[in-house]
Amino acid sequence: MCEKLSEPLRLSGYHIESLAIQAFEGYKGRLTLSEMVKYFWYTARAYVLHPIADTTGQSLHVDDYLGPNNIALRNQVSKAMGRIITKIERAENSQSIENWKELLEI
Repeated sequence: MCEKLSEPLRLSGYHIESLAIQAFEGYKGRLTLSEMVKYFWYTARAYVLHPIADTTGQSLHVDDYLGPNNIALRNQVSKAMGRIITKIERAENSQSIENWKELLEI
């Protein structure tokens, strides 16, 4: 799903992994693909607005390439994530497995 974002808005795999760790820390929701995918995007949309510390020590933040808090690029990424959420909601509301397959490219 991230690969569908345009190049300047595309997140690194390490960044996505870090967002997922943050998002699912203490997750108490249903353990279904649709719920977890939706939850990830909802929470990641907010988390992407602020730098995430790199716990490995390789750099200060895993997402330095997006710049500091709430700058234009981070806001653009968050809005792009919102568009993905809209597509997820459409697939969910249609109750179509085909829409989900298209969204997830499976």
